[in-house]
Amino acid sequence: MKRTIIIAAILYFTAANAEEKTDWRGNCKKLGGMAEQIMQFRQDGAAIDALIDVAEGSKLMEGLVFAAFDQTRYHTKKMQTRAVREFKNDVYLDCAKMYRKARD
Repeated sequence: MKRTIIIAAILYFTAANAEEKTDWRGNCKKLGGMAEQIMQFRQDGAAIDALIDVAEGSKLMEGLVFAAFDQTRYHTKKMQTRAVREFKNDVYLDCAKMYRKARD
């Protein structure tokens, strides 16, 4: 995974939600949910330009789209489900680590 894109997206998200830093779990859950949806669209065969259009200029969403399209698109349902879950978990984990680092 292109960690740089994910980390940049998370930094943007955490900066935009600075007033909500006490609710890092909720913020990371939202970000993980966005990542899950984007990767699900990617695994379902959505076109990247369509997802970029939906992002409507959001750097966060565009970063997640780019990161999702850096991942392999699988053809079996089992592997697609696994890819979606792992992408969501990676984004959530990176988000949580960023909040933790910002607190320290």
